[in-house]
Amino acid sequence: PFTLTADNAIQPDPSKLIFQLTNPKGDVFWSNTDWYAITAPSGEYNQETGTLELSGGVNAFQDKGYEFQTESMVIDITGRSGYGLEPIVGQGPDVYLSGEGFRVYNMGERVEIMGKSKLIIRMSKSGT
Repeated sequence: PFTLTADNAIQPDPSKLIFQLTNPKGDVFWSNTDWYAITAPSGEYNQETGTLELSGGVNAFQDKGYEFQTESMVIDITGRSGYGLEPIVGQGPDVYLSGEGFRVYNMGERVEIMGKSKLIIRMSKSGT
């Protein structure tokens, strides 16, 4: 399940279930243990296809402490996937990454960083 809110939502064509969003905020719950929050200055939600296009600077946060920023991304809510074709940077408790784009499969089960990429894995002090 997911919750999508926005400061303003406009349906330009009443015959289509497409909504232009100002400051959309999404909360996505994919299991009993995983929660994601995503924000952006603007977006478009297509209720028929279940896709959310975000732009203007996207910030994604995962409840285990991972945070990612990119200029824009497309989320397939029903397909539990997403992608971005612009640079991404991210960090978490044990990792830093950057790349020229990304794809997310099954809500993070698999993530591909595309193009020239960098990944730094930090070891814990105990060495594990």
